[in-house]
Amino acid sequence: MFSTVGLFKGIACPDGTGCTLLNCLFDHAVVADGKSSSTKAATRLQPRSISPPSKRRKLSTGTSVPNAVQTAALVSSTDRTLHTRGTFLPPEQPTAHTKSTSDALHDVANSSASLITKTKTTDNVESTTATLTSPVEPPVVSRRVASNISSRVPPAHQPELPKKPEILTPRTVTHQPVPFARRDKCLKVIHTTLTAANEKLAKSFPKKPEMRLSLQQLILQARNDEEFVAMNTTNPDAYTSGMAAKLAIYKGMTPIKWVVFIESNWHVSPPKSTNTIQKPRPSTGLTPRKEVAFLSHIRTPLAGLEQFGYTLTPPTQTQINEAVSTVKALANWEVCDRCSTRFQVYPGRNEQGELASSGICRYHWARSTFKKATAEDIYPCCGLPTHRDGCVAAKSHVFKTTDKGRLAAILQFATTPEQPDNKPRQPVAFDCEMVYTTMGMELCRVTAISWPDKKSLLDVLVRPYGEILDFNTRFSGITADLYNNAPNYDPSSSSDHGTLRKVSSPEAARRLMFDLLTPSTPLIGHAIDNDLNTCRMIHPFIIDTVILYPHPKGLPIRYKLRDLAARYLQRDIQISGAHGHDSLEDSEATGDLVLVKISEEWRNIRAEGWTWEGDVLTEPRAGRPGVPIEQI
Repeated sequence: MFSTVGLFKGIACPDGTGCTLLNCLFDHAVVADGKSSSTKAATRLQPRSISPPSKRRKLSTGTSVPNAVQTAALVSSTDRTLHTRGTFLPPEQPTAHTKSTSDALHDVANSSASLITKTKTTDNVESTTATLTSPVEPPVVSRRVASNISSRVPPAHQPELPKKPEILTPRTVTHQPVPFARRDKCLKVIHTTLTAANEKLAKSFPKKPEMRLSLQQLILQARNDEEFVAMNTTNPDAYTSGMAAKLAIYKGMTPIKWVVFIESNWHVSPPKSTNTIQKPRPSTGLTPRKEVAFLSHIRTPLAGLEQFGYTLTPPTQTQINEAVSTVKALANWEVCDRCSTRFQVYPGRNEQGELASSGICRYHWARSTFKKATAEDIYPCCGLPTHRDGCVAAKSHVFKTTDKGRLAAILQFATTPEQPDNKPRQPVAFDCEMVYTTMGMELCRVTAISWPDKKSLLDVLVRPYGEILDFNTRFSGITADLYNNAPNYDPSSSSDHGTLRKVSSPEAARRLMFDLLTPSTPLIGHAIDNDLNTCRMIHPFIIDTVILYPHPKGLPIRYKLRDLAARYLQRDIQISGAHGHDSLEDSEATGDLVLVKISEEWRNIRAEGWTWEGDVLTEPRAGRPGVPIEQI
């Protein structure tokens, strides 16, 4: 918006490399001689000499007295002059005892009677001009002046004026895409549909009254929706399409979508997830030892999955060099992952303290979907067609890369090592959360729990290698406050889910994960290729719920974890809206989905004649019939 003048470029940033600002005014350059840049620039920031206050006209008669308001203005003006020239002082704080208006005027009038103003003449000779010393009466202040002064004095209590009630009628817009009568009709249809959804879906949260909108809130929401469509469309067809999309959103509302809608539009904190007590642990009919043994029967075959993002071997040095040279040739120009804008990244910040160019990013946070009713692609987040501008604004553009050579240039992939003690490890379910940095999308949280008993093994925040551009809170659940206030990780101290600690790097987080695994340890996850690539891990024994519950169209199309949990676990997860996902909740849901699949598969293979010999699952033998599936 405004170009910087660089007054603070000579001062080193107080936060140093830990600065989280996108556009920092301070210096981030490394000084070669070891001296602080603030020391070199100290002479440029010396306070200016304080000039005296301007001369005041000498009183020509002994009977006139300066007006109280003028005297007060003179004193405050002098103070401001002394406070703002050459020195930065904190703003004036209110005193503990505030005088009334009449007392303040009386004090000003009395002080003006004995005020002696010292000025410096052109001859550099200090002279004094004395005002009257005889007592005077307080000046008469007009109602207008008194009201102006009293308005600046905060009253003890000022009741809020009642707000004007909302009326169910369209708001005025600059250019109406359709006649007013049609807008009014569409508004009433939206209001009726929203009211029906409110009555139906609010019943799902009997202990959360904030999940139910009031009559005024319903009218306000309907007016906001109609106004938004009217202002962003220019012809009747586009207006009709936009209103139909809004109508389809409200008709297709589910309890999960309703929570996101209420939280996003009315800033209501979402209900805390109680999924661990809502539904019991899925029953398989097997002992925990047999459940672990059954994992070998449903393990994910890795052959042929490399084309869908799974990493089976580390990238070669040639691939890494090619990726580095490509980035260098492009001068760090990237394509925004949200709005597809071309922008440049400045690792380590540029001279203006920026981390990225091209300013604000406007995007849609939801993926576009096809609506049969309107026969077009729309964004579920706002209901607008795909050619419309974004409904969300972010401070910076962001990018991500899936190129294995470029990922390995930041941190090379590593295969799970053997453990010195050669002891078997319990199966692990894990999930990762990522943020956008100047190096792409990097690891920022990793959570691991034991399976099937769900004991917490690891839950830490991670300091990425690049400077953070966006915390991606809607999906990562990580906020700037959570990240900046997290204490450093200490292996000797216990850490519960409520107090996350921060490790120094993604490599340090990977070492903690390797401590929990051996090459033969089952590692469970949903779309686990993303998590493994983010951690730069190659593990031979994985169980991916994306493969256990395949989409009818096949890879790379995948079911969302939230949809699988709702369908097979009757559990609502990821309902926090803009507050983001919880990797611990996702890990537990993923582990329970594996239990459901074990129960299903055991019924099928038992009917084929599979049996248990101790804790070992054995194949059918000739002459041994299976158990009829009706008896299982």
